[in-house]
Parts: sequence; structure tokens; C-alpha cells
Amino acid sequence: MGTELQLNAGETEMKSASASRAGWCWSSGGKLVLTNQRLLFCRLDNAKIKWACELSDITYVGLAHHLNVFASMPGMAVPRRPAVKVVLKNGDSQRFVLPEAAEWVPALNETLAKLSWEWRTILR
Repeated sequence: MGTELQLNAGETEMKSASASRAGWCWSSGGKLVLTNQRLLFCRLDNAKIKWACELSDITYVGLAHHLNVFASMPGMAVPRRPAVKVVLKNGDSQRFVLPEAAEWVPALNETLAKLSWEWRTILR
């Protein structure tokens, strides 16, 4: 049985979906969670956070496709799967494969734009 995801004080979950965190030759199943402070990827079975970033560290969110290199053997037609690509200020990038990728990209970008506006207003 899974446990509840532990969020920071004042942090609220805004959106979540089953997803895979994808590399060139590996994939890790779990749950992608957008909060008002962070983007998280956690395990489904125990909600342990496997990857996280502050929303303020994200520089790019876009629609991408994922093709597992080892699944694409010569003569095999392997479909590319929709993914959300996230690039951070430090240059790190992650891809999260999920069926609703096309819905997540605008949701993430709208959240980032709103937070950016709030941060600029606070800093004035």
C-alpha cells in the first residue's frame, strides 16, 4: 500500500499523473507531481521522491518524444512516446513520458509564468 507524499510547509499539489522518467536506455515508472513550489517525480508504491526541482530552477518546458535506444532494433517499428522535457538552470534536463504530455506542457508553462509574475511583483 502506498503512503502519502510528504510536501513542504505551504506546498500544495496542483496536478499529478502516472509517468516514466526516461533516459537514453532506461526508464523509471512513477508519478509526476506539480506543486505550487516544485516539480516532483516519486515512486508509485511508497511516494518516495526520486527527483525534484524548485519551479524557479526551470528554464524550459516543452513537448518532446522518447524512443528507447535498446527497443529500436533494426527492422522493428517502435513508436515514439510523448514526453515533457524540462531543462534546469544548471543545464540538467529530464524527460517524463506520459500520455497527457501535451496537456502538461501548457499547464507547467502557465504555472511558471504566474510564479514569475508573482516573484517580480514581490521583488519590487
